[in-house]
Order: sequence, then C-alpha cells, then structure tokens
Amino acid sequence: MDSTWVQQELSNVLGIKQEKMAELEALRQETFQKQSLIEDELEQLSLREFVSHTRPNSQRHMDQWLQWRSDRCSVALLLLLRRHRLGRLRG
Repeated sequence: MDSTWVQQELSNVLGIKQEKMAELEALRQETFQKQSLIEDELEQLSLREFVSHTRPNSQRHMDQWLQWRSDRCSVALLLLLRRHRLGRLRG
C-alpha cells in the first residue's frame, strides 16, 4: 500500500471523527438547554399547583411537594431523552 493513500484515509477518518464530535457537542448543548427549559417550566407549574392546593404550613407538606416536583422532573427528563433517541434513530 502507498503511504500517501494511508495518510489520506487516516486524515479522512480523523475529519469525520471531528465532525461527529462537533455534532455530539451541539446535541449535548441542545439537550442541556431543553432540560433547563423543562425544569424551569416544571418549577413554575409546581409552584402554581402547590400554592393552589396546599399551603406549606408544615415540613411534611414541603417534603411531599419536593418529592412530587422531583418525580415530575425525572419524568420530563426521561421523556426528553426518549424523544432525543427517537429523533436520532429517525434522522
């Protein structure tokens, strides 16, 4: 084999790797931004629902609300990851 050809192929592979790494970083940033938006929206919804249904007049109520909010965030993140994976499979 010609060493020039090997160097060219190696260069091509490295270029593709760099492109894929840049795409991955862009997806990470997008996911982080979406996660932040979802968390902010959930926070607002949680606060509104919490204030409308329960007054935090005891530690027990506050603990229940914090657990409920944590559960909602977990579900939202799972849905976001699922949607992200489905998008990668389709596109």
